[in-house]
Amino acid sequence: MRRRQPRVVRPKNQSHFARRGWQWRGGRATGYYRTTRGSWRGEIQRGRAGVRRYYIFDPPERVLDGPHGHCFFPDDEDDRFYVHFAQQPRDIDSGIMLVEAVLAGRK
Repeated sequence: MRRRQPRVVRPKNQSHFARRGWQWRGGRATGYYRTTRGSWRGEIQRGRAGVRRYYIFDPPERVLDGPHGHCFFPDDEDDRFYVHFAQQPRDIDSGIMLVEAVLAGRK
């Protein structure tokens, strides 16, 4: 009897941005930060010199009152908060994952 070779499953070469369903429209991306604790609407704007600005709408109180609460600044728009990073994420996927880690309580 002939033995079958194990089947190799390769992951799709897709960004976290795309897997989460974020979409660019003009100079901004819209989507949701997703964790096992829930999902929150977000926005990312392209800034000068390639700097991106990350926003979250109506973040949970536990995050605002937690150790990273000082990283979330109320914005002019209703329920929108600017997310400040100590160091700018190297790419858009890293930025989304950092915000999700804070929301999930992993940071």
